[in-house]
Amino acid sequence: MSQAMSLWSAEDQPRERLMSQSPQALSNAELIALILGTGVQHQSALAVAQSILALADHQLASLATQPWNDWVCLKGVGTVKAVRLAAAIELSRRIPLDPSISRCALTSSQDVYQLLKPKLAHLPHEEFWVLYLNNAHKLLYMHRLSQGGITATYVDIRLLLKEALQRRAVAIVVAHNHPSGQLQPSSQDRELTEKIKKAVELIDIKLLDHLVIAQQEYLSFADQHWL
Repeated sequence: MSQAMSLWSAEDQPRERLMSQSPQALSNAELIALILGTGVQHQSALAVAQSILALADHQLASLATQPWNDWVCLKGVGTVKAVRLAAAIELSRRIPLDPSISRCALTSSQDVYQLLKPKLAHLPHEEFWVLYLNNAHKLLYMHRLSQGGITATYVDIRLLLKEALQRRAVAIVVAHNHPSGQLQPSSQDRELTEKIKKAVELIDIKLLDHLVIAQQEYLSFADQHWL
């Protein structure tokens, strides 16, 4: 018979809870503690995990944007554990971009948002991405067309058209992020969308949507009937 949870050490309690219940039963701090593995003298892995979360104001979105070396100076972390946590965060970002997932048809703005959120939602600068789709709206290719500053990024429509022709795309979806969290598109965003729409129509390609992505939400031009 296993020991009662209260008799397990602070290091072992999250592990025991995961084994006896499920990963979903654990708090954010407990999950981070399992990634760290151990704490230090007079401070459990759970306590170290809580100090990491405190540095990010207890927000996972903020944690995901922090450079890994910000955690190194915390007591009980160090380089090895900081790098281990950074690797776990990066792996979680890549799950929606797995080819087996991206081959599914993109049938709504929500599908596009879930695909791009790991790439765009928590960036401190603007990026502009393009999804190239086939006739069934399945993803052929996706790439970052440009990267800019905090409030803007330059987009070369000629490069977008070149890639669309090379990939034999039938439709495209474009997206960019607003690090400020403001979802309302600027006048420049609207003008760029119209230019892209007209340009791709000349080569029989349809612009299906333009998403503006923030940390926890998004705005779709198609859903707003702006296309």
